[in-house]
Amino acid sequence: MRVCDPRLIKAVCDVEPWQSDEVLLATGVPRLIQQREEPDPYEQADQARSFQTAWQMLLQDFLTRVGRGEVFLEGVLIHPNPNTTPEPIPHVWAADIRLGVASGAAEVAGRRYVSVQVRFERPMPDTEHVSLFDALLRSADPSLLEAVRQAERRHLAHELQEFYRKSKGGRRQLIDDGEAQVPSSGSWTGGASLTPLSVAWIKLVAAFRATLEEVLEANIILHVRDIASAETAQQAADVME
Repeated sequence: MRVCDPRLIKAVCDVEPWQSDEVLLATGVPRLIQQREEPDPYEQADQARSFQTAWQMLLQDFLTRVGRGEVFLEGVLIHPNPNTTPEPIPHVWAADIRLGVASGAAEVAGRRYVSVQVRFERPMPDTEHVSLFDALLRSADPSLLEAVRQAERRHLAHELQEFYRKSKGGRRQLIDDGEAQVPSSGSWTGGASLTPLSVAWIKLVAAFRATLEEVLEANIILHVRDIASAETAQQAADVME
């Protein structure tokens, strides 16, 4: 309430007295003012839609401020990788966050948080810089990464080098050359189909892209990178791709 537009807060308070505790419980929002002793059933029905609309506008105003970096959210992740330590909820997800105001929960991008709190100070920046490719390796499903490695092991080193030389999207070989297939006899010529490797990469990238879908809704995308880094050119290429 400290950061939201006072006019939107007043709009909620204007219609809240007609709402019963059951309605607020079903809506998942707290009561801002005292309930009228005996709400008129006809007035209560007429004001129900206005009440929901007022709360939707109030929450949208709050999440807009989160997206602008005026306030910051943090919570304890309980899905998919449960943790016990509060962590920041990225403000770039603000437009898609579903807040449970009364319960103190939030859900976004397939992640569920509890004990959500608001911070008015910007979290300390992460001093570690990683490329988009490194981020993929860190966040991808291990089984999808292993599928790519297994597919790579079916080919000769020079076949893999040619495959990745022609590949788009900043893909890189995951296994060492020593893990690649080697000729078993003088008649070995290689040439196994690269389709399984291509399919494995498609699945891996598709899974990672799902975590970035919110970018599609953005009006402006700002990419900040360290130009002193040895990987700055590759970082730019990864993001542009």
